[in-house]
Amino acid sequence: MIKILVRLDFFYDGEDTIDQFILMVKSGTSFDDVEEELLKAHKYLCEEDETDLYGKHGRIPLTLINYVCEKNGWKYYDLEYDIDLNL
Repeated sequence: MIKILVRLDFFYDGEDTIDQFILMVKSGTSFDDVEEELLKAHKYLCEEDETDLYGKHGRIPLTLINYVCEKNGWKYYDLEYDIDLNL
């Protein structure tokens, strides 16, 4: 497994939601593969998903990352900072 840092910025219904994750993907998976999968999954959830995951769980980054990880056998962790200063 390799670690990829992912930042997802959703703007929907006048709301801006940003989440950051540590995504653990299978070895040999490229950044382009991950980006393509996230974009494809988002389009699917917006336009074709008959189970309406975005409607049930919110059109937010967490819904997308959960869906993509379950579909591909990936894992994610919330990105937590060692130092977080507000100055």
